[in-house]
Amino acid sequence: VKPLVEAFLRARGLELSQEKTSITHIEDGFDFLGQNVRKYGDKLIIKPSRKNVKTLLQKVRGIVKANKQATTANLIHQLNPVLRGWATFHRHVSSKETFYAVDHELFVCLWRWALRRHSNKGTGWVRKKYFRTIGSRQWRFFGEKTKPDGTTGKVGLFYPGNVAIQRVTRACASCIASPAGGRMTARCAFQACQCGFASRSAKVRPVHSPKLISSNASTIPV
Repeated sequence: VKPLVEAFLRARGLELSQEKTSITHIEDGFDFLGQNVRKYGDKLIIKPSRKNVKTLLQKVRGIVKANKQATTANLIHQLNPVLRGWATFHRHVSSKETFYAVDHELFVCLWRWALRRHSNKGTGWVRKKYFRTIGSRQWRFFGEKTKPDGTTGKVGLFYPGNVAIQRVTRACASCIASPAGGRMTARCAFQACQCGFASRSAKVRPVHSPKLISSNASTIPV
């Protein structure tokens, strides 16, 4: 396979990187852009790679370790963009179990951070100060911040486990080649396509019936 690919690229003035190129069986899987692509039996599953998850947790732990004396709200404001960006990137693949695993590691890390700050307090006191029950989550890390108007508000940690998995809708060749460029109209012939692309992602514009002007002589559509 590799010589064929090299010949194909060479004819176009390109070449494979020997350091970054590896050939592996699909059942063994490979990592690409932070995600692991592997076939389990007859099912292809894409999920966050172990290396990518490890890098995320190292970054999170580094932020927590560097903010031992910071306020809870300040720590949350530093963690939320990192967690939200990572979860948003992986929300289109099979990531739910990985999201829950990251949530658990977050709790362990922040629980140790809270206990270290109050070594002379009991675990019940620490829980009431740093964790709240919000919705179905009983241990949500939160803090208090002062708003510009002087009032106090609560800010909560972003948990990847709360991110819903969004599957990408497949589009057939007809929809991809649509002259409307993916923006279907009510008169577009691709609206009835069986792949469901038009019905799920297209913006359908309603067709308004022509106005009628009645007169004594006749009815004229305009």
